[in-house]
This record gives sequence, structure tokens and C-alpha cells, in this order.
Amino acid sequence: MPAVNRIGFRSGIGLIVLALCACGGGSSSGDAASTEPQRVELAASAGQAGDLVYLPFEVPEGVNRIEARFLDGTTDSIGLGVFDARGTEFLGPGFRGIAGEERREFFIAADEATPGFIAGPFPAGQWNLVVPNYLTRGEIIAEVTMYFGELSRTPSPQPVPEQLRAEGGWYRGDLHVHTAHSSDAFNSGNSLTPAEMALRAQQLGLDFIAVTDHNVSTQNDHLQADAPEDFLLLAGGEITTWLAGPGHLIVAGLQSQEFVDWRFRPVDGIWAKPQSTWGEDEHPIQTVLGYARAQGFYTSAAHPFVAPGFGSNWGFFTDSDQDAAALPDGLEVWNDDFFISGGTATLARWDTELARGRRLCGNGGSDVHGVGGDIEVGTPTTVVYARTLSRADVVEALKACRGYVTSGADGPGLLLSATGPDGQTVMMGDALIGGAGDRATFSVRVIGGAGARLILTRGGLSVFSRAVDSDDQSFTTELSLGNAGAVRAELWPNALSAPFGFSPMALSNPVFYGTEAPQPLREALSDVEREQAIARFPAAAQGQ
Repeated sequence: MPAVNRIGFRSGIGLIVLALCACGGGSSSGDAASTEPQRVELAASAGQAGDLVYLPFEVPEGVNRIEARFLDGTTDSIGLGVFDARGTEFLGPGFRGIAGEERREFFIAADEATPGFIAGPFPAGQWNLVVPNYLTRGEIIAEVTMYFGELSRTPSPQPVPEQLRAEGGWYRGDLHVHTAHSSDAFNSGNSLTPAEMALRAQQLGLDFIAVTDHNVSTQNDHLQADAPEDFLLLAGGEITTWLAGPGHLIVAGLQSQEFVDWRFRPVDGIWAKPQSTWGEDEHPIQTVLGYARAQGFYTSAAHPFVAPGFGSNWGFFTDSDQDAAALPDGLEVWNDDFFISGGTATLARWDTELARGRRLCGNGGSDVHGVGGDIEVGTPTTVVYARTLSRADVVEALKACRGYVTSGADGPGLLLSATGPDGQTVMMGDALIGGAGDRATFSVRVIGGAGARLILTRGGLSVFSRAVDSDDQSFTTELSLGNAGAVRAELWPNALSAPFGFSPMALSNPVFYGTEAPQPLREALSDVEREQAIARFPAAAQGQ
């Protein structure tokens, strides 16, 4: 029988009271010579929704496998993760994985681990289970079992794919894709591996996907081997913080083994709590976004206004009202079912930010978790014009707002461009420079939209509306400019025949305008490159 140490915690957030004992046969000393498994029982109060509970335990020398699980009597709606002896420091190296409420146990060995957890060595010292409390009160009763023996060889992660195609083009992708490395996807029973999901996406006509599993990085470790020929797999993640009550942040463009920490809280708003009560490893979202920007990642708030009962809203808009640095690069303006995912409210918030003169991009994502359900990869599809089909250039195009969102890989194309003062020619993501009295001519080309209605919006109001009569039709209109803002295009089904709660057919990113350009994070297209992009629209990337 394994040796047992029982450690009791009176409160997950208050004073920790320890009571240790060795129970059962076998050695409890934990020296390297011991071959008998050791078991540690940990207990704590889950506190209240939004709390993080850390349960420390000692790992001796010679361990080659760790298993952890919740025992009977543990409350529901809590997650389970672990930090190794390198510590719980924010963005530090000690993080070894986490799962949501769907997974009640995990294991880590040197050569393999539960999906979402990092296999590898076992540094001796204090490790910590971490338990985020999502929605409930109650008790946490956990058990950790440690095994001893020779260490197997740890697989070496691969660098992520870089450049696959050297030419510029309109590339189609899905920025919100889950695999078996997300505990909720795995629990569904119909999840796919990154390789299987990539092949499915390519067969449906996409050129890239971002693999965005919840709060983990292991899905990104072998993307070179996982990617089909001529298909780009972007390392990514959906950073899920229930500390925000909750909030989900999409990141794309990581390198293998990079991760974005999920322990960030709102400073203001209904989900805020006094910073004096925060843990030492909890931070405002500006810290996370600042790190992501420094690393060159693309960030987007996922399903910011999803309908009650269908997911998680974005809890940081009050923070970004006070500080633009709390706003990510983009908003997921279309997530799977546009109506249920709160797309109308998201568009309204997007227009509010654009009217403030803020540079905020729009993107879409299917949020697919598996196969056989109502959600398919690539519905909707984000289309960008990138200099090459590469990690760096696709991320640059996303950060530059250079593209549009459409219903699928074969959905309608929507190209917005404009000619303004001094002969400036721009397209989606670019900025017209001029004063409030200047005027500009806006042009829209619609491909595959016969029977739809084209609308140009500014500040949340329609400034142009026309029926689309053919599958390749262009429109122009002249508009006056304001001091700062943006114009964007929407393509909708015929409102007279569409059912209540219908979805758009395509949404463009904006053309910005103002007395000066919103500060781009990376260099814009040259005039020649822009002309090429407009001329190549709407050619599919596949077979260009």
C-alpha cells in the first residue's frame, strides 16, 4: 500500500493549517532509494467563484510519474492544474498544464502525459496543484500519487511551421479551433487531434487554422508533423480566465512551448475585486496583452457578448474604457452561430471603439470542438491578404485588419477600398488621412453575393445600402470624413426572406480615417503591394 501524507487546508485563500502523517506501509521518507509509490491527500475550501486555490505538495528525488485526481466529496465546477518546483510565478516556467471541470484527474510521466499536460522531468521540491473555482462553493479533496523509477526519454517539441508559400494572396483560415488537448473537446467524445483537424480544414478549402486549446500549449508541440502539405498550422490558445467572471482571449502566432498565462483579472467593472485581495501571481489584462504584443502574437476577445447559457462574455470592457492598453488587437465579431454568440452586440461594441478612433480588428472563428455536431471548422472563415503564407505574415495581416470574415471557405468575398484626399488609395486596414471637411470615395466589390444586401456602416449607422444583383458586382459612394473613425462593409441576406436571428454573409474590416493614422503595430502594405492585393481579389489561396 502506498504511503500517505494528509495535508489539510482550512481555507484556500486564508491561513493554511498543515497536518501531516504517514499512513500505511512503505517508506514515507521520499528518498531516491524508495521504490514504493507515495500518496498525498490534500483538502481545502474552494472559496467562492473566481478564487484560485493552490495545494502544495513535496516531490522527492527519483519520481518518474505523478497522478492527481479529485476524490469523492469534491465540489463540481472547478478546474485542475499543476505547477512544478520551478514555482507558480506568472508566465514562469513552472506551469505544467490545466484542465477544466470536464477532467477530474491527470497524469504526467517523462515520455507522455494527459492531453494538455506537459511531459518531462520531475524537479524535486514543492509542487502545487492549482484549482480555479468557476461557479460553486464547497470542498476540494485531492489525491496525488508519486511513482519512482528510471526516467524515460522526453519527446522533443518541434518548432512551429514558418513559411509555406512565398507569394502574396488572400488566405482563408479559422482562428478558433479546439482539439483533444482541450478538456471540454476531449470530453465530448468526438474531438480530433491537431493533425486530423488540419486535414479536415484543408479538405474544406482553408489554408490555415489557429489551434486554440484552453490555457495549454501541448497542442502546439508537433505542428510541423501535424500539418498536411501546403497547410499552415498556427500555434495558439484560448486563454480562459474565470477570474474575469469570465473572459476568453484568443491568441495566435506563438512558437512551440510558448504560452500565455490565464491568471488575469479585471480592475474595474462588475467582475472586479479589490486588488489587495489578488494573489501575487494574478495580474490585470494589460500585463497579458503587453506580453503578447511584445512577442508579436495576435490577440482577440472571443465571443464577447454570447447569449446567456451558451458561453462566456468578455469581462474587460470597463478596463479598456479607462485604458486602451486593456483592449486586445481584435474582437471575434462572428463566432459559429452569429445570433446565439451575441454577434449583434459585438458589432455595436466594435463600432463604439472605432468611433473613438481606436484601431480594433474584426475576425471570426468556428469554436469547433469536434466532429459530427452542428459546428464545422471554417464556419465562419477569416480571410486575410498576407505577403506570404507564413506564421509571421498571416499574424501581421490579422494585426493590420487586412481582411474580412465570411460564412465559410467558399463564402462571399467582400473587398472594401477607398480613394481620399490627395489621391490616397487604401483598403481594409489602411487609414485615410484628412480633416472633417474632406470627402472620400468608398468602393466595395462583392463576389458571390447575388440576392444579398450590401450595407456600409459608420459609427453604428448605415450610410449606404444597396441590393446585390449579380455574383460579381462593384459599388461606389462618396462620404465625408470626420475627425476620427472608420467605415466598414456588411453583407446580409435579404431581410424580407431571412428568418429572425439570421446571420450575416460577410463582414469586412474597416477603412480608418482621421487627421492622423491609428498607430499600426507593423508596416502597412506598399502602394504596389496594395494594388496587387486589390487585383488578386478574390482568388482562392489554394491553387493560386
